[in-house]
Amino acid sequence: MDARIRRLKKIIAKIENLYPPDDLIQSYSDFKKYRDVLHHYQYNEKVFYSLVRVTHDVWHSKKRVSRPSLITVMRNYRKKAREVSTPPTEISSYLFEIFKDVIHKGVLNHLSADTVHACIRYVNYLLAGVVLRPREVQWLVDHVDFSYNILNRVLRYPIKSDKITAWCRSSYHIDRYRHRRAELTGWILDEESDYTIDPAVIQKDFEYEMIEIEEKLDYYERWVLAYKESQLELRMMEKESWGTSLFFNMGERIDSYATPPKKKEERDVIPPSRAGDLLVPASESSPDPTYVEPVLSLKQMGFDPNFAPDTPEFNLYPTIFNRSRIHVDEYGNILPILKDCRREYEKNKKLFYTRIMLWSIAYSRMPISDKLRRFDAYYEDSLYPYFEPMGRRKLKNRAYFEWLMDKVAEASDKRV
Repeated sequence: MDARIRRLKKIIAKIENLYPPDDLIQSYSDFKKYRDVLHHYQYNEKVFYSLVRVTHDVWHSKKRVSRPSLITVMRNYRKKAREVSTPPTEISSYLFEIFKDVIHKGVLNHLSADTVHACIRYVNYLLAGVVLRPREVQWLVDHVDFSYNILNRVLRYPIKSDKITAWCRSSYHIDRYRHRRAELTGWILDEESDYTIDPAVIQKDFEYEMIEIEEKLDYYERWVLAYKESQLELRMMEKESWGTSLFFNMGERIDSYATPPKKKEERDVIPPSRAGDLLVPASESSPDPTYVEPVLSLKQMGFDPNFAPDTPEFNLYPTIFNRSRIHVDEYGNILPILKDCRREYEKNKKLFYTRIMLWSIAYSRMPISDKLRRFDAYYEDSLYPYFEPMGRRKLKNRAYFEWLMDKVAEASDKRV
């Protein structure tokens, strides 16, 4: 189909913003017909369920199908839903199987890295908030160490689960996944609504994290050094090579003759050549003074860019400890400033503890009435900047914000 026609169809669908009939997509042929415009339709839950069924039906088909396209369209259409209800068991199981195939079995790993990473994010999004069968929950718990996406689906499972609570209790007491302490505690609160974290545990978590970050920063510094040395070596290889001229891939030419460089008007005439070729100046005895004889490329010289260090990256799961004081380096990586992080923690230990307890309560699956009762014990007017974002990001509950308004009003009356 002409790309212009496809674009025009998208524009029309966006203008009309139609509510799709329940039977809009019943086969893969229907999917191909509507995949470019479906995200411009209003959300119809039955259409989404049909889309999941079609994806499941063709997922292991021998026919030629685009699994990344199916995943992308499902995710884009699901994002249009203002409120997502719990899908039927059949649909939940289909989403779980797709999640397992993409993340654990790696059925898309033959595709480009960007495509695989995008699909992993999308299937993770599709399974978020989905209630699963007991055996499927058990599978998540059994494979929690395989992927952070599986860990997230365990810690943020939407309803109470004895299997998950048992795993979280065990992980909590052996200090496993310390950086997810609040979420682990949330599962304990599901069974013990008055549970509180021992402040000594938070102290140990902080010290452990600082040691871990120090090791990672040391590794990162060595990575940066190796990267800079590799770049220097590459430039030296480009400049040496028997006193020749080299054209970079970006089209830049470097003149590096073994003898002192001639004046501009005395230099040999060198015509443009393929990027990356190593060239020598024309010889005076050459029949054609403009002739240049190709010698070797960098690859032929033995330099393999695949073995050069990648651009340095520093990946660290963000916590309130390592995000208290940071800076961004020349490669765009966010690096904690350890001395400042330690100083900030020692200065505000009580605040760090309170914030972790607040998030533990928020992450729990307790009734909102129990959560408000626990929040009441920690509320201070100075902590309002933490209560409001927590409500917007996690709780999203009217009763919570009404409670928060009452607290703000009480504090205002006291000041008057």
